[in-house]
Amino acid sequence: MSTNLTQSTTAPAQAEDPAPAKDLPKDIIIDILSRLPVRSLVQFYCVCKSWYALRLNPNFISKHFHHSTLSTANHGDRSFFLLTRHQSKAITLLSGTKSVDIPINMDIPFLNISKPLRISGSCHGLVCLSVMPIASILIIWNPATRVFKDLPVSNVKRPNAGPIKVVLGFGFDSGSNDYKVLRIVNYCYPLNQVEIYSLGTDTWREIEANVRFIIFEASSRVFVRGRFHWTALGFRELNGRELIVTFDLGEEVFSQFMLPNFSRENDDNDGDDDDDDEEDEGRLGGVQMVSWIEDVLME
Repeated sequence: MSTNLTQSTTAPAQAEDPAPAKDLPKDIIIDILSRLPVRSLVQFYCVCKSWYALRLNPNFISKHFHHSTLSTANHGDRSFFLLTRHQSKAITLLSGTKSVDIPINMDIPFLNISKPLRISGSCHGLVCLSVMPIASILIIWNPATRVFKDLPVSNVKRPNAGPIKVVLGFGFDSGSNDYKVLRIVNYCYPLNQVEIYSLGTDTWREIEANVRFIIFEASSRVFVRGRFHWTALGFRELNGRELIVTFDLGEEVFSQFMLPNFSRENDDNDGDDDDDDEEDEGRLGGVQMVSWIEDVLME
């Protein structure tokens, strides 16, 4: 697969920048384009090379998402769930507002991949996909514009031992106005590597991190206020205790804190005389919520 930006339909020949556009400052042009609906925007990508280059420009994506969010607020919620079945290459779209959800098979231009896909995160309408089982291929995909990008192979030097577990996170760093992918590669304890990919620079780099935990396989990452959150199992002085682990995408540091004690064994009176209490365990998992413009997706 190519590491260049790709579209599922062949783009027509692109002309040089038109003369009228040169009379307008670049930031004004970007602001105008960022206010267009997706369907019109895709057509304008073909006007000139500089506009075509905006397809996965982090600053432009952020601005367009902001204006799209305002439009969505004025026209009601148009949220959707993206689902991937276990050990499957299919991706299904479900409406998040209708009483009856009708699966819609997505037109995915890179399904020639022979291995199963996993949704590893979504942010501002972009979806990060990884190829199972160890995220050997990573893709950032914009389903609304039909644009996707293969992430380059990391040049970080690997140890001789093969990875036993890979954990991914995808989010937006408002401080640098950039989209980033976090990759935690676990080898035999205590060996591990932590890497960050920047969409703005299109590069990977390794960061120093004291990883004293292993994230649970079934733990679903939650990205809130610039931080990833997982449930994990602590090592060393943490003595096998369950934790909530966070990673600040701007500061690029891990933090952890103990889970609250949900046990009611020592409660003298829980307000219920029934000795056969059952506790329901809930978690955020299984789906990724993405907001798009509905009429584009339903084409």
